[in-house]
Amino acid sequence: MDWSAFAIIVTAGIAAMSGWVGAKFARRKERADAASIITATAVSLLVPLNADIVKLTAAVEVLQQKVLSLEADKLNLWTENTALRSRIGVLEHQIMALGHIPTDHPGGSTVTTSKTEVVTVTEGAAP
Repeated sequence: MDWSAFAIIVTAGIAAMSGWVGAKFARRKERADAASIITATAVSLLVPLNADIVKLTAAVEVLQQKVLSLEADKLNLWTENTALRSRIGVLEHQIMALGHIPTDHPGGSTVTTSKTEVVTVTEGAAP
């Protein structure tokens, strides 16, 4: 084999090797570029979501405060309702002690006296 043929083969081998190495580095660069594009896209999608999370967290805190307030109101109303029902019971006993029979009707109360006189009391009005 003469030297010129050998030089051509060696030159072709070096060119093929350099092409292979170049392609390998190009693929790595493409992968790195693709990774950076994916990362940038993910970050651009996460920024508005993080802002939404902050807003929703604030809204949840406000709603939690409202729930606590409503629970306190409910307890106060329950306590008031219990006291009023107790007072109604006392008043009914006083009415019966006077010889009257209290009966409940929607929209008002009717009290029947021992003389069979009927007095109708509407809610919010004086008897």
